[in-house]
Amino acid sequence: SHAVIEHVGNRENQKKFILELIRVSRYGVFFTTPNRIHPLEFHTGFPLFHYLPIDITRKIYKKLGKEFYSTEENLNLLFSADLRKILNELKIANYKIESIFWSGFPSNIIVRIYTNIT
Repeated sequence: SHAVIEHVGNRENQKKFILELIRVSRYGVFFTTPNRIHPLEFHTGFPLFHYLPIDITRKIYKKLGKEFYSTEENLNLLFSADLRKILNELKIANYKIESIFWSGFPSNIIVRIYTNIT
């Protein structure tokens, strides 16, 4: 799954999404998401606004004509630490989180969940 988890809504929906990926997988799960730590928010093209508290960020997006991305249902960005916390809450032990770098910053997060190691 590439760049989907940030579009499924709140944290509970993100957990359900991961569990569904695991349920339908045969050997494991591989997914990516933009890294919230990167100074450029790739969906909107705006720099730095996503560093502000989320309620302020959403208001700014709405005022600047990015209403679709101003709701949690359509954009809920993650840090690596958020994914680590979700995976630990789901009691998923065998996973790896990596980063891809662009312009010197971690731009994307890659998550691998190993479900059937032979």
